[in-house]
Amino acid sequence: MNRYVLDGNLFDIAQKRTAELLENFGESDEVNLIPLAGADEDQTVDEFTSAAVASERLAGLTNRHDAARLEAALDHAVNQIGRAANLNK
Repeated sequence: MNRYVLDGNLFDIAQKRTAELLENFGESDEVNLIPLAGADEDQTVDEFTSAAVASERLAGLTNRHDAARLEAALDHAVNQIGRAANLNK
């Protein structure tokens, strides 16, 4: 994600697009930000939060040099969705 393309740094682009997505959630919506790098480590939070808290966590993420762990992130997302209390998931 540290690669530069015509539009800029890929990590910065992904962070900006994620922030734009989070702006579409309401105050009562519950979200969980799961980073792909470090998905099985302490960066992953096991609770749903508001979009505002997710935005703060997003701003605190840094570009990591380890590989993205898509399978671990998806497993975590499936577990979180299974435990969600709300009807719409």
